[in-house]
Amino acid sequence: MVLMKKKVLIALPNQGWIHASVVMSLVRIMNDPRYDKVLLVPPPNRFTSIEATRQYIHHYFLEDKFDYLLSIDDDNAPLKNPLDLIEFDKDLIGCVTPTWYYAKDTPIENPIRLNAYDRIENKELKKFQFIEHTPKKGLQKVDAIGMGCYLLARRVLEDEMVQNTPIHSISRDDGRTFKGEDILFCELLTSRGFEIYAHYDYPCMHYKEIDLVDIREGFEKYYK
Repeated sequence: MVLMKKKVLIALPNQGWIHASVVMSLVRIMNDPRYDKVLLVPPPNRFTSIEATRQYIHHYFLEDKFDYLLSIDDDNAPLKNPLDLIEFDKDLIGCVTPTWYYAKDTPIENPIRLNAYDRIENKELKKFQFIEHTPKKGLQKVDAIGMGCYLLARRVLEDEMVQNTPIHSISRDDGRTFKGEDILFCELLTSRGFEIYAHYDYPCMHYKEIDLVDIREGFEKYYK
């Protein structure tokens, strides 16, 4: 009896540029013999936003008989093979990525965080907030992840509500992002009964252009 390999769509959301380290990671992933793989690199000139790109990827996924979607952003290079995570058979697993989060009016917060979060109630402000998850070891159930590198099971995208809810972000009046598309997507999945995980043994590199003056100020305030 011949066992059918699971079929994986590997998507690279991009803006016309892909970091060399992502390409090197992709070479290793594409050479994995355990799964049938199809590579999708959405043309950036067709989409006006990352939300539109993700929507396109999800629709492309559903049009074929893929079992899992592995999405890797153009600046998030996995240090290990995320296809290993298929064996956990979870709804959504994120590979953790360091992010720069610094605001001059909140100097007590660590300016570098891993993008896996817990949803907590702030009783003073009378609202829910997302904070960095702990502990940071192994496979952890979380309330939300950043979607720089994630593995998604087909059953999630086959959910009718997930299919029919547009991927979007929420902005403040001044134009700054209040809640990103990744957090909103995770909230939608949770409301539909799906579970979200992050794996701290499968981190990614993350390449960003950042002002060193901003970094110096952020760490000075953090360590005071």
